[in-house]
Amino acid sequence: MNSKIGISIGVALGLLWFSWNAWNKKLPSDSSSSVPIIDSGIKILESESMEKSAAENEQHRKLVAWEQAERKINLKRTPVPIENGEATLEVQVTTKGTCFPGDANAIEMDLRAAPHHKLMATVEALSGAGKSLHWDLPDGFLAQGLASKTFKLPVGNHPTQYGFYLCTADRADKSCQGKTVRDINEIFTEHVRKDSNAGRELRTIFFQYFMLDERGVAAFSSYKNKDQRFEDLKQYAEERGVRGNNLANEIDGAKKKMNTLLSYPFVFDGTSLKIELPQYNLAACGQQEK
Repeated sequence: MNSKIGISIGVALGLLWFSWNAWNKKLPSDSSSSVPIIDSGIKILESESMEKSAAENEQHRKLVAWEQAERKINLKRTPVPIENGEATLEVQVTTKGTCFPGDANAIEMDLRAAPHHKLMATVEALSGAGKSLHWDLPDGFLAQGLASKTFKLPVGNHPTQYGFYLCTADRADKSCQGKTVRDINEIFTEHVRKDSNAGRELRTIFFQYFMLDERGVAAFSSYKNKDQRFEDLKQYAEERGVRGNNLANEIDGAKKKMNTLLSYPFVFDGTSLKIELPQYNLAACGQQEK
């Protein structure tokens, strides 16, 4: 009896040793070797997160610097819908009653003297390399005082400089960019004197500069701008990587047009870019006196 018990105990101990030894062999010879793999994954995620955070901080820094530069230049900004790399600009051209003759009066005189001409609006890239669009305003615009148009312009990785023009043009014309630019008082003088060629010249009567990028439209907030603002604009355009053949010449050209025409700045009303053309209205004089 005792010998059987001894044998049973021996067998049980042998089986227990064999099971433990087999289980132990299944374990990696150095279980700590798997830890660096997990740790490496964590380090990669941490590195990617730090890189993303650094990129976001750098982008934020750029945005702050751009906004400060635009305020210094006297640019105002409005967002516009952008989809599939294309911006949608809802444009309204209106007349605005004033106590002095203005753009609308000059246009009316020119078209009356040369009825075969048309009034045309264009959005043209200053570099000549970007997209340019034209729009023939309806014949009854001056009587109605309102016309609207939707323009679609490409938005790339770098800003593009545009000009918004209103000009008198031949029926087949599609560009205002090369038209004559004159002080509006010279136009009035032509008509008052009843010069034989009054109104026959094709000319730009309204011009405003604007910059288009992924944040929307930026344009001057006043019609009178000091020379230094245009110099600052040149530097800003270069820093932003604005596309153009010769940025300095393009901005100088915009400056000359703006300082000659003194066109009203865009009105941003949240849904559209509004262009206001001053038009003499006696009632406006009464309101001004109040």
